[in-house]
Amino acid sequence: MRKIFIAPVIERNKHKEEVIYISTNWIAFFKSIGFETNTSFSFNSKTINGISKKSDALLLCGTGDISKLSKTKVNRKRDQFEKKLLISFLKKNKPVLAVCRGFQLIASLNSGVFSTSRNHVRKVHNLKINKESQYIKFKQLVTNSFHKNVVKKISKEFKVVARSDDGFIEITENFKKKILCFMFHPERYNKSDSKIKTIIKDFLHGSINISRR
Repeated sequence: MRKIFIAPVIERNKHKEEVIYISTNWIAFFKSIGFETNTSFSFNSKTINGISKKSDALLLCGTGDISKLSKTKVNRKRDQFEKKLLISFLKKNKPVLAVCRGFQLIASLNSGVFSTSRNHVRKVHNLKINKESQYIKFKQLVTNSFHKNVVKKISKEFKVVARSDDGFIEITENFKKKILCFMFHPERYNKSDSKIKTIIKDFLHGSINISRR
């Protein structure tokens, strides 16, 4: 079975303790599309190459803020680890799925422009899909939304696939580098669950097959 590496969440709890974890929702999600999941709670740079070598794909998941938007020690630590993972996976031509915070990290490294909006916190969005999408064959998706930080612009190297009604980017892709970014959470309930699962399954399996040729 193919393996996807989940970059863990790092945050401080109410007791100001550093907590590192992954959501069991992601484990169940990837199992349903034929992937085993692995992760590491060690942030030693020496482990990065081994992680990308033994994994077929990378997930940069949500929860929390990137350091550009909230300058804390924990956010900087997570950003540094995820940037190294990203570089290592892309060098090996392996696909990257970036969700919410993960999308924001990708955007921050690619001329991203940010704003804030309360209209994206615990909301439902109806998204119209760009016909030119390489990975998405559906015309519409109904998705959840749990973020206050929104992406207004990203490098032209990325194709904007869908925007929310108020104009912020919800889906973007980079076909050349095999990157797919969502601002919504696939691992949580969406009205378009089956469509989203199909998109991610096709993206990951298809990109892995291409990279192994």
